[in-house]
Amino acid sequence: FDALPSNHCTGYYTYSLVPDATAPYSPTSVFQILYPAGYHGGDSPGLTECPIASYRQVYMSMYLKFSPNFQGHLTHVNKIIHFWIGGTNKLFLLGDGAGSAPLLASVGLQGVASSPYGTSAQVQPNIVTGAQFVRGQWYHLEMLATSNSSGANDGSVDLWLNGTLVAHLTGIQWTTGAPTFTDAKLDPTWGGLNDTVSSDMTLRVDHLYLSGKN
Repeated sequence: FDALPSNHCTGYYTYSLVPDATAPYSPTSVFQILYPAGYHGGDSPGLTECPIASYRQVYMSMYLKFSPNFQGHLTHVNKIIHFWIGGTNKLFLLGDGAGSAPLLASVGLQGVASSPYGTSAQVQPNIVTGAQFVRGQWYHLEMLATSNSSGANDGSVDLWLNGTLVAHLTGIQWTTGAPTFTDAKLDPTWGGLNDTVSSDMTLRVDHLYLSGKN
């Protein structure tokens, strides 16, 4: 994150590129979202959007750090990045937790055709239960997501934290067809509705990488 737009990614609204010598992969410039004191839940202050070339399988790698004082939204919705499949936002990754409770490395589904977890759900880590983002520390987050075949419940999501598989979701039908992934948005939405940020807090991201195949 030396500049935006860069590598087909474009920044929108309020974000910044700030120096952070502790960034683990490519210091010193990192992407930062600032949630100012008084910020209301339900949106993100800024984002960067990266198109994906219509792949049936997508791999993502990123390094991220929640600020030491990061306040989890009362709904446990602290989204990090979203993925569009079949033209709709169906998948996101998040830190699931409210207030000062642990932020669990979790997978979000929204409006999928069917899955064992429901059509919309926040699925906490089911391989390493309790896997979390400790505030103030950098983490390497990786994801491999696979589309479903036409009419089948064979989509999946795998999530790694610092090289360890922490979540494995299977049996997902994203849509009734055979959709492809088309966009990724580093759009760290805070909440659901209600709740207010008590003091300035941030989310930082170092070196977002995306690749895919059919």
